[in-house]
Amino acid sequence: MTSAMRWEREQELLHGALEQEPPAREAWLRAAVAGDEALLADVTSLLAAHQAGGLLGEVAGPPRLYGLAADHVGPYRILRPLGAGGMGAVFLAERTTSDVTQVVALKLLRADYAAPQLMERFIAERRILARLEHPGIARLIDAGQAPDGEPYFAMEFVEGTDLITWARQRRLRIDERLRLMLAVCRAVEYAHRQLVVHRDLKPSNILVGDDGRPRLLDFGIAKLLEPDPGGPAATRTLHWLTPDYASPEQVRGEPVGTASDVYSLGVLLYELLADRRPFELDQLSPAAMEQVICHVVPLRPSERAESSGRLLRGDLDTIVMKALAKEPERRYDSVQALDEDLRRYLDSEPVRARPDTLVYRTTMFVRRHRAAALGALLVLASLVGGLVAVRRQAQEAERARDRAEEALQSSQQVSAFLVDMFQTSDARNALADSAAPRAIAHRGVERAEALAAQPIVQARILDALGLVYIGLGQYDTAHALIARGLDQRRTGLGPRDMDVAESLRHLARVERIRSHYSDAEVALREALTIQQEVARNDPAAEIAIVEDLAFLSPYLGSEDESERYRRQALDLTRRYYPDDAARIAERTIQLALILGRRGEYAEAARLMREAIAARRSALGAGAWQTAQAMVQLGDILHDMPAPTAEAESLYRQALRITRAALGDTHLELVHGLGSLAELLRDDGRYAEAERLIRETLDLRRRTLGGDNPAVAESMERLVPLLANEGRFTEAEQLARDSRALWLRTVGPEHTTIAGNIVTLALLRDAEGHTVQAESLMRQAIAMRTRLFSPGHVLIGVHLSVLGPILAREGRLADAESTLVKALAILRAHQRPTHSDVRHTHERLAAVYAAMGRAEDARRQQVLAGN
Repeated sequence: MTSAMRWEREQELLHGALEQEPPAREAWLRAAVAGDEALLADVTSLLAAHQAGGLLGEVAGPPRLYGLAADHVGPYRILRPLGAGGMGAVFLAERTTSDVTQVVALKLLRADYAAPQLMERFIAERRILARLEHPGIARLIDAGQAPDGEPYFAMEFVEGTDLITWARQRRLRIDERLRLMLAVCRAVEYAHRQLVVHRDLKPSNILVGDDGRPRLLDFGIAKLLEPDPGGPAATRTLHWLTPDYASPEQVRGEPVGTASDVYSLGVLLYELLADRRPFELDQLSPAAMEQVICHVVPLRPSERAESSGRLLRGDLDTIVMKALAKEPERRYDSVQALDEDLRRYLDSEPVRARPDTLVYRTTMFVRRHRAAALGALLVLASLVGGLVAVRRQAQEAERARDRAEEALQSSQQVSAFLVDMFQTSDARNALADSAAPRAIAHRGVERAEALAAQPIVQARILDALGLVYIGLGQYDTAHALIARGLDQRRTGLGPRDMDVAESLRHLARVERIRSHYSDAEVALREALTIQQEVARNDPAAEIAIVEDLAFLSPYLGSEDESERYRRQALDLTRRYYPDDAARIAERTIQLALILGRRGEYAEAARLMREAIAARRSALGAGAWQTAQAMVQLGDILHDMPAPTAEAESLYRQALRITRAALGDTHLELVHGLGSLAELLRDDGRYAEAERLIRETLDLRRRTLGGDNPAVAESMERLVPLLANEGRFTEAEQLARDSRALWLRTVGPEHTTIAGNIVTLALLRDAEGHTVQAESLMRQAIAMRTRLFSPGHVLIGVHLSVLGPILAREGRLADAESTLVKALAILRAHQRPTHSDVRHTHERLAAVYAAMGRAEDARRQQVLAGN
């Protein structure tokens, strides 16, 4: 390195260090010199001289420019300093003409900064600003040269607050923060189109004015891209950077391109959403800092956000993590692509960052299921005939409109037939041979591909097939089909169409099943908005969406919201369908169930009896729907503080009615069999309980196939029964088999996996392995905290289970604090009479008794209702 080059390098490092906050300067400098101790010593010496006041001086007053009055630079009068950068100083200044006074931010090279290379860089910044004319970028107003030859330029003065602080102070919602980010993306993308890379995107360089518009500032280390005919546009980076927002290639000193700005935008987006940066680098050594930035993958924003984590799960996590990819080629290929995904998220459209592997999944699935039963072929023939007719009719140009309507009607009939026959999650329509609906569904996907020329009809078929796959327990395939149908409906019908709302409802259903609760909520709220705008006179649609929100709300941690939605659905039904007893009974049952789940047993039982009477009157005493409501009443009575023999009587009577109405091999039997088995288990009648659960397991395997997650649910119900009989080896194998099935069908991060971990924990505890039981319970709590929230009712339930385990380890104080915390969570969601609350009081009473605190133990027993 020549002496001139070394001098330039030292000046760059000196002024780069001055850009940093004093506490971070040493760490920044050590990272920047990359192990060159001699260079570090020289720059440290220069920095010490400057700090002593002898090198660059302080920007505490007007600039010291030769040949000019102290308070003027050209036509501008200096008002006050705004700040100092590595090579320049910025002042608030004004220029007054005959009738106008213009306030500007005046930037000039420091008078005592004479390095010619940096003079050229200052002039280059001026040239860059001259080519940028965008409302999101502080514009260049004027440029000139002082009599002594030193350059200056005047920029638009932006009076505002930095991006992150502005969002925090106003407590912006997620959607408002995203729209703010979109404005920043537009400005950066514009700069890129002008072949300018900013290279120092950080909050202090993005100010938001009172009008809510962000403006980009400080292109001091920006540079024009110099396209290389043999590769992507890039430019060598400078070591003037802010580590918290710098890309890995910047930190390594490699050439950078637009992908580096994409990374910095990813950091800004992360901080906007999670209210913290991906990494905390302040206390790290230079080597550790580089290691973290270049090699450590940060936690997802949803995992670091304190209050909005659940809202970030899913697409927003995906978008941010793609922007923050370590390798430039794995990031968004442009700021425009990032902008587009943010827009798609706000418009509730599928984002591009999520890979669509529908073709691969369906192809593999079809290869595994080539055989079809004769009945399947007959149904498939009907489907094929309908699809062929649709295509032929669409080609008749002279009758296009009439034929299109006829085709759509035909497709609706085919869709309804498919769902009616094969939506096996609905027990009323279950088939005894699970191979038939699977084979037909696979062939249906193949045939749907032939409708590419009729995307609206194809979308309806895809949506229907998605529902079929939900019933088959193939949730990823269901999601891909429904999302694809939604995309086509939006494109062909526009964003405000009731068919779009229908697809959104179905998408929300599968997202809920996949534990993507915030995504499900977004979809349902959009569906409700569409219904209220487009179909205000369609109460059935509104009731359906409100019911979906009621079902989803407990997963989002709000039993209150669930109850509110249930009451709203019942009120709407009574208002619009006052004479429809069956419809009113269904809404009444749903309200009763949520009240029962909250511990309001008396009110829940009263409403359920009303519903049973209504169904008997409308459908008959021997209808399976009447029996269904009887089982649900039995569930409420079984959970009450003083259960009676009525619950068992209701279960047995309902099972007799269901067998008479539907036969001995129908899935509608599963609920009653399972509920009766739980009652028998609680009563110590393990043999009969086991027989009933095995009957549900056989029914589900025969009807749904061995790979359906409902089969895993029945397997897990057997585990505690076997444990109660001391059959631990058999119970553990069954628990592990059910876990393997859950993993195959719903993936590793799902609420059912957490439930399986709890099952294993209880099994370990029953065997006397309390330390292992504790570890498993904490795993389950951590997973469900990630999926829901720390205050979700299930966290309270799990803490209530963990407390006695800690007590059996002899950790009575820990057990007490755990159970007290459990009670605080449970009481926020449930009434004092709820079984979970009562059992937790009983467990806390046992802990107090073991601690010798008899009075506290008695008080807890009273609270438990004993």
